[in-house]
Amino acid sequence: VIGDYLYVGHGRGGDIYSISSRSRLYTYDNTRVWAMAADVKPDIAGSILYEAIDAGYPRTKLRVSLINDSPQPSPAGELEFSDRIADLAAVGTTVFVVTIKGDLFVVDASDPSNPQQVASWTNPARDNTYYARILVSGNFAYLSLYSEGLVVLDLSSLTVVASMRGVYINNVAVSGNLIYAAG
Repeated sequence: VIGDYLYVGHGRGGDIYSISSRSRLYTYDNTRVWAMAADVKPDIAGSILYEAIDAGYPRTKLRVSLINDSPQPSPAGELEFSDRIADLAAVGTTVFVVTIKGDLFVVDASDPSNPQQVASWTNPARDNTYYARILVSGNFAYLSLYSEGLVVLDLSSLTVVASMRGVYINNVAVSGNLIYAAG
């Protein structure tokens, strides 16, 4: 959600809805959108939409688009990944990209026209991970790696500080010092 607009990515592209009028305003692309995240500004202008888009199996791209006066995103730059992106999280202009194998990439998107990978972490169990989600809270990234459980990374060093293996986890939420996991 950016302002009055709801951005929805799906297997055919993306849709933009007006929340107040409860109507679809625009449909864009003919490419799959696997995941979305945003850096939302208080007055909407200058907000950034991050999308994981199909680039021919198994590759995907992180597309960085600007949101100005119009709700329609204006693509500014892309960065390609060799695996399919499963999920995205954004903290300002830093984008955290997790692939279906559970690998984590940190992207600096401060120049939307030229996003750059600045760090990465490789999931040691990557051949057994088929689904991954990410939540960033404070200095930690929480990776729910489905069949591989939960991995908590310290973002300052990209080192594992906690893990829970042997359980199926689809999603995770954090409140204070508590972690809530759903299988």
